[in-house]
Amino acid sequence: MLIDQFELAPYALPLTDTLQLADVSVTQRLGILVQLSCEGVCGQGDVAPLPGFSHETRDQAQRALEALQGVNLDLDSAAILSGETDDALRDAPPSVRFGIECAVLELEAKREPHAENIFCKQDITVPVNALLVNPTPAGVAARVREGYTCLKVKVGRRSLSQDIEVVSALGEALGDAATLRLDANRAWSMADARVFAEAVQGLPVAYLEEPCGSFEDSLRLAQEAIVPIALDESLNAMDAHQCRALTGLAAFVIKPTLSGGVSRTIRLARAARACGAEPVISAAFESGVGIRALAYLANSVMSPGVAAGLDTWRWLAEDVLDHDGSRCEAELRFGSVAT
Repeated sequence: MLIDQFELAPYALPLTDTLQLADVSVTQRLGILVQLSCEGVCGQGDVAPLPGFSHETRDQAQRALEALQGVNLDLDSAAILSGETDDALRDAPPSVRFGIECAVLELEAKREPHAENIFCKQDITVPVNALLVNPTPAGVAARVREGYTCLKVKVGRRSLSQDIEVVSALGEALGDAATLRLDANRAWSMADARVFAEAVQGLPVAYLEEPCGSFEDSLRLAQEAIVPIALDESLNAMDAHQCRALTGLAAFVIKPTLSGGVSRTIRLARAARACGAEPVISAAFESGVGIRALAYLANSVMSPGVAAGLDTWRWLAEDVLDHDGSRCEAELRFGSVAT
């Protein structure tokens, strides 16, 4: 499919609260909407590098997009869906590949609404985990009343004893009403991670994500099977073939904006299945256009009923608008994303 129009629209969206990402404090979400057209039909994508996590900045993504504007792009949605990265996008930053591939898939879905295209699905509903930054038993109970059955909590930012105390209180408050996904972002040594895992064993922990500063230590902890272990950041440094060799993991948490787009997400999801892990699609604080695309991806590669990590949309005080002035079609409600 030959792209005959390639438009960019930078955006800056205020957040509901200051977001601490690695060593960066973020008060607004910066990104670039991509609109690709072919014979009068258009598709949109979201390019939004995440400060502190993406290798590229928004300025670098903007320059990469502008360079691609000068190329006669002939992109193939079937290749993207088969897990192949188009040669024109191979050297593009991950967030750029994600935005352009999403725009291509939406464009093709509009041109051929009955094709085998994950964006052709209508009226999908994807369960979502709640993202809690400063969780309390009362707070998790409120989320459960809203309809959430899975809650994600950051650990590794307090002392080890405080983390154990907080998670124990949350687990006891939840009982069997919901499960906890705990994300340490590589905060611990193997010894501390084992102490934590043993302390929360028996609580409703779906998995502990990236517990150790060392990738090898996280894998060793997974083999000990004290609690289920998931990988996230570590996946970005590996190809899908290497990921297929991993064993003992509960989940691959895949952020397409960071991992390299739709095609690589599909490859990683297949690798997860091959080694007995669940692929979990997760957001990187994209706009509604990005969240909509991630919901389609989650609906395509995740098991029915498993929650995707798309609750970051709640952090946006404002969202982007479609070109006709209407709000994006995706809608967050009651612990799910519906399109």
